[in-house]
Amino acid sequence: MQCWTPNQFTGVWEAFAEQYCFIENTYFVPWQDSNLPDVETREDREMIYYQWVPFLLIIQALFFCIPRAYWIIYPSYSGLTIADMITAARKTGKKLESADQALEQVALTNWQAHRGSSRIFNCYLVMKLLILINVILQFFLLNSFLNTAYTFWGWGVFWDMVNGRHWQESGHFPRVSFCDINVRELGNVHHWSLQCVLMVNMFNEKIFIFLWFWFAFLLVATTFDFVVWVWRRFDGQSRIGFIMDLLVS
Repeated sequence: MQCWTPNQFTGVWEAFAEQYCFIENTYFVPWQDSNLPDVETREDREMIYYQWVPFLLIIQALFFCIPRAYWIIYPSYSGLTIADMITAARKTGKKLESADQALEQVALTNWQAHRGSSRIFNCYLVMKLLILINVILQFFLLNSFLNTAYTFWGWGVFWDMVNGRHWQESGHFPRVSFCDINVRELGNVHHWSLQCVLMVNMFNEKIFIFLWFWFAFLLVATTFDFVVWVWRRFDGQSRIGFIMDLLVS
């Protein structure tokens, strides 16, 4: 962040002001407004996200690890793992004449008929459901973090850009903002409103627009995939195909 400071600000003062503004947030003023907003309303215009973008991205990545962790931990805890099933199938397949016989042997020894297969299949469905819930929560997290008025934030910002409504008017990831700072000097308190450049918002805009549309794609794909697997859960032939796919892979 770099701020336009008064002439009387020395290099140390300028560095102090820029660090203070970065920590204490800045507020956006549309370019068509000739005057700064009232002091009472400036807090409503504050941008409180740009300092925390790296932490948000880390949290989002960790959320995507939860379904994977469940898929690894729960089958092991229940005593029935796909890895063991595949290993047994491969060993048995060397002695039997066909993959169908190997599948039957594994089903008899490891699945304990229908009960075991349902357990591992249900575990897989829960993992798919966790992925779907996570993607939905990502949308709410982005909307809350960016404090946007759009329900479909990414589409709204993209549509504004297509229609020529850029950040100077819309306030989406503004490159220029304002910051209020009080400086105490010789017993007097001086109030300054500084104009600052947020170059990082140029990158934040592209990052979050890409993430929003990526999450939208994941939501559609995961919903379709979950519905397909629910159907497979109640179709016996599909459950056999599920194990066959694992054996082939």
